[in-house]
Amino acid sequence: AEACGLLPAGAPQVGTPRTPAEADDVASKKAAISLSASPTGPTTLMGTSSTAAPSSPGPSREASNPSLLNSGFGQPMPAQPRLSEASAATAVGRRLPAEKVIALSEVEMSECVSRGEFAVVHRGSLHGREVVVKALHPGAFSSSQEDGDAAATDLLAEICVISELSHPRIVTFVGACLEPSRIALVTELAPGGNLHQALHVRQRRFSREECFQLSGELLEGVLYLHLQQPTIAHLDIKSMNLVLDAEGRHLQICDFGLARALCGSRGAGSTDLRERPPSRAGSPRYMAPECYDGNLGAITEKADVWSSGCVLIELFGARLPYAECGNAQQILSAMLVHHTGPCVPSSLEAPVRSI
Repeated sequence: AEACGLLPAGAPQVGTPRTPAEADDVASKKAAISLSASPTGPTTLMGTSSTAAPSSPGPSREASNPSLLNSGFGQPMPAQPRLSEASAATAVGRRLPAEKVIALSEVEMSECVSRGEFAVVHRGSLHGREVVVKALHPGAFSSSQEDGDAAATDLLAEICVISELSHPRIVTFVGACLEPSRIALVTELAPGGNLHQALHVRQRRFSREECFQLSGELLEGVLYLHLQQPTIAHLDIKSMNLVLDAEGRHLQICDFGLARALCGSRGAGSTDLRERPPSRAGSPRYMAPECYDGNLGAITEKADVWSSGCVLIELFGARLPYAECGNAQQILSAMLVHHTGPCVPSSLEAPVRSI
């Protein structure tokens, strides 16, 4: 663990305190979400940031919200076959070019960006190239072998998806470590941090031209994913998963932890890691209604369209989606009971409001 630069369990995170939105998913991990408030009051809505590339100095992503499965709406997702870590790593290794399989010891680890239940994210350097490393930490297998295998398989599935993508609007895949109990994803560092930090921490106000530029690049990246065969649905589009170049004028989509290759009914029984059934998890302020409620239909790439619209509201309006909602229950009520989407600020010019 020391050789990899991994922090011990319970170590404090590095960076600035979370913004209100960065707390969204953390609270949702700790409590199932329902429309009725708990006896101790509603769950405070908090947020997450990205694992695929760190924000400028702030915490990164801890996890999307698996507890949203317990929201009380719709039906649970179908069970999927679970491979052992060794079997999954072998399957991924067959797909990767030899030069993309790296030893974790090759990476010079620097500061910890975030630490979750099963994974830790570090900045690092690989042969002089600045990178971001998302790795299983040693404690991933401490609770049970089954939990460790599940965490490893999830990370290997993310590697499987991103390794086959190549586009200027997608964060660059550098390589992966497939060593037993040391699974890691290595991507290129985006030096400008993420869009959420730019808007809500550094409070940068983008010009009209910059807003259109960044919006166009976001939609270009989403379109690229949706035109893949099979279609790739990201399923976690949000400002914290959009990383910027040094000047903050161009963006890339990162963090493919929830991404899926959409293959219809075949996904439920497929052993291709990319084709796992979509998870009803994510970040509440950006999730489409069908991600909460299975009765509204299957989760498809259209969920990314909803989430992209939420980001456009955030970028042009400089406000979070559902900014008027202070907790997840209020978002659920607005969306599923009152059938209202995030408010579009009246200050936006007509061409933007009409999108």
